[in-house]
Amino acid sequence: MTTTTTRGRCAATIASVACAWTIVATARCDQTTGGPGERRLAPATCPAGAEPGGPAPAWLQERPASQPTPLGPAGTPRGGIDPASASSDQLYAAGRARLKAGDTQAATRLLSAALAKSPQRADCALGLAEAYAQAGQRDSAIRLLKNHRAFAPDNVELRMALARLYTDGAAWKEAESVLAADEAALEPAAVLLLAEARAQAASPEAAVATLQRALERLPRDESLWLALIERALRQQQPALALRWVEQAAGSVGYTPALCFEAARAYFALGQALGEAQVRRVPGGHVGQFAGDWLLVEQRPELERFLCCPRESAIYQVRRALDGGLEQGAAYVLYARLWGRLGKPELGLAVLQAREALLLGEPGSEALQTLQELALAAGAVEDFLRYARLRAQRDVRHQDDILYEASLAAADRYGQRGDALMHRELLRRGLALRATDVERMLELADALWDAGQRDEARGWYRRVLERVPQHAMRGRVLERLGE
Repeated sequence: MTTTTTRGRCAATIASVACAWTIVATARCDQTTGGPGERRLAPATCPAGAEPGGPAPAWLQERPASQPTPLGPAGTPRGGIDPASASSDQLYAAGRARLKAGDTQAATRLLSAALAKSPQRADCALGLAEAYAQAGQRDSAIRLLKNHRAFAPDNVELRMALARLYTDGAAWKEAESVLAADEAALEPAAVLLLAEARAQAASPEAAVATLQRALERLPRDESLWLALIERALRQQQPALALRWVEQAAGSVGYTPALCFEAARAYFALGQALGEAQVRRVPGGHVGQFAGDWLLVEQRPELERFLCCPRESAIYQVRRALDGGLEQGAAYVLYARLWGRLGKPELGLAVLQAREALLLGEPGSEALQTLQELALAAGAVEDFLRYARLRAQRDVRHQDDILYEASLAAADRYGQRGDALMHRELLRRGLALRATDVERMLELADALWDAGQRDEARGWYRRVLERVPQHAMRGRVLERLGE
C-alpha cells in the first residue's frame, strides 16, 4: 500500500456508502453461511441487568409472579409430594421446580422443609433465599444466609449471594464486609462485586486499587481488565483507558471487547476517524482492512481510498463487530459515528438491522439513538415509532417525549411540504401540552391557509387568551373579524 495524502481529522461530510454495508448486509443474512472471509453474525440476546464479569445468579433475576399452587389434603401441593415423608433431595427438587414456575409460596414451603431435614445443605439455603428474594422478602433472605454461613464459612456461593442481596439494597458497606476478608482468594466475579461495593461505599480510586491488586495475581482475566478500563471511562479519562487497553492486550490479546473499549476511548477523545489519509490500495474495496488501515470511502481516482488508522473509533469498533462482539452498545456507537459524519441513513440502517437485539436490552440509549438518526435521515414514521416505544418505557416522561416528537415530526413534514401531516402532528403535540403560544399560532395559520377557518379561529382565540398583546394581535383580530 503506497501513501499520498491529505492528513487531518475526518471531515463531517463523508459522501459515500462507506463501511456500514458489512454490518447491515451480514445482519440480514444471519442464518446463511458466508464464504471465505465473510462474517456470520448470529442473533444474540444480552441479559438484562447483567453484572460486570458475568450474569447475576438466577435467583436475583426478576420473574413474573404466578398464582400459588392449589393445595390438596394436608397441605400437599396437588401433583406434588408430602413434605413429611419426602427426602430433602425430593423436597429440594420440587421446590426448585415451583420456584422456576414462579410459585414462591409453594417453593418457600418445600425448600423450608428440605432445609429443616438437612440444615447443613448450602443448596437448600440458597434455594430458600432465592424464594424469599423473589417474594420480596430480602431481609429474610439475608438473615437466612448470614445464619447458614456458620455451617459453611468458606462457601463462595453463599458469600456471593449474600453480597448481591446487600448490593441490591444499596448496602454497599455490608457487601464489602462480606467479601473483603478473603480478597486475596476471590474469584474474578467476586472481585468485580467487591470493586463496585468499594466504589459506592468509598471512592472510585478504591475500586481501581481493588481491580489492580486482583490483576497482579490474575493478569489474564479479561473481565478484570474490562472493569478497570470502564472505571477510567466513567471518570472521563479516555487517555488512561487507552493505556490500560494496551496493557490488557499484552496479557489477553486484542479481543473484540477490548477493541470496543478502545473505540469508546477514541470517540471520547474526538478521534472518530483519527488522522485519516487518502491512500492508494491496489485491489482494495470499501470496508476492507489493509494492514493498520480501514478503507472507508472510495475516491474518484482509481484504487484510492479514504483510510482510517487503528487509532480511531471507527477502526476499533469495526474490529470489535467483525470479531463477533454482539453487544448493543457497540452497534449504537458505530451508528452514532455515521450520524456524526453526516450519514445518518447508514447509522439508521446499522441499528435497524439489529433492532430486535437493541430493543431487547434495558435502557433507552439505543431507542434514543434510533429516534435521532431516523429524524436526521428523514424517516419520520420510524422516528415517531421509536418515540412511542421510548414513551412506553419511560412513563414518567411519557407526555414530554411524545410532545417533543410530535413537534419535531411536524417541522419535518412542513419542510417536505406535507401540509396535512404538518397540521396533524401540531394537533397531537398541542393536545399533550397546550401551552406553547407560538405553536398554537403556527397551527392556526396552517388551518387558515388550508381553508379550515372555524378551527383556525378557535386556535387564534386561544392565542389571545394566553397573550392578549401578542405581536401578531392585529392579524389575529382581523381574521377573527373583530
